[in-house]
Amino acid sequence: MTLREFLELLNHNGSLVFLSGLGFAVIGAIATRIGRGGQSEEDGRFIGGVVAAFGVAVLALELLALLLAWRMKPAALADTSLALLAAPPVCCAASLYGVSLSFPLRALGGFERMLSLVGLSAVLLGLLWLFSRFHWGVVFFGGLAQAGLIFLVIAVLIRALFKRAFPETKEAAPPADTDEQGRW
Repeated sequence: MTLREFLELLNHNGSLVFLSGLGFAVIGAIATRIGRGGQSEEDGRFIGGVVAAFGVAVLALELLALLLAWRMKPAALADTSLALLAAPPVCCAASLYGVSLSFPLRALGGFERMLSLVGLSAVLLGLLWLFSRFHWGVVFFGGLAQAGLIFLVIAVLIRALFKRAFPETKEAAPPADTDEQGRW
């Protein structure tokens, strides 16, 4: 099976893909609710984090696929099944809503990091798009100070998003009644 045949199969069965995405969100919400009802809420938080991450990842992959498809052949997107195009956003929204019925989304451990990674990815994709507009080099109509200021703002934004997405782990300080090596 070639890639073209696989894409035609997906396009032909768009409603099945849509229902599968919606079914995953519903099953994930039920599993999160069941996991929350156990001895500790950690199982429910883990399941909820996986369901939310899957929904966001499916949406990000669809956006990347649409970007590549539009770049290769803009007219082909008009022939795509509406159910196939709507499946990832509906799966993402339903997954996040289903998990939020059991836990606040901020209570999930990886949700903040996931949001930071999405923001960092959006900024980097925006920079790639901006640099793709210049074919023969960068021509800047402005002063050197303006170019430096723009570069500085972009660098600070990327650094802040990177630090937020990948925080440094701090070692726990030894108890007060121990020495530097942690001995009593």
